Amino acid sequence: MNHIQVEATRPICWDELDQFEILQKLSKKYGKTPIQIVLSWHIDKGIQSLPKTIHKIRMIENLNIFDFKLSKDEIIGIDKLNTGIRQTG
Repeated sequence: MNHIQVEATRPICWDELDQFEILQKLSKKYGKTPIQIVLSWHIDKGIQSLPKTIHKIRMIENLNIFDFKLSKDEIIGIDKLNTGIRQTG
């Protein structure tokens, strides 16, 4: 094992989160935003997530993800959303 830490420097595609039914379902279930669901998923996958924001409310929201835990099936469901599309800039 090479002990390489995977990092997501722009982990949130703001305009796309609302289109995914599973994120909407999990948001309602846990009382969290789709963004919080995605950030929790990153943690569960062992991905170092570095969301960028200058807004205090979003900073607080980004940190408020440790009071719930996605199930294995929920993680697999989110895994299936991977489109292979990568964004830069």
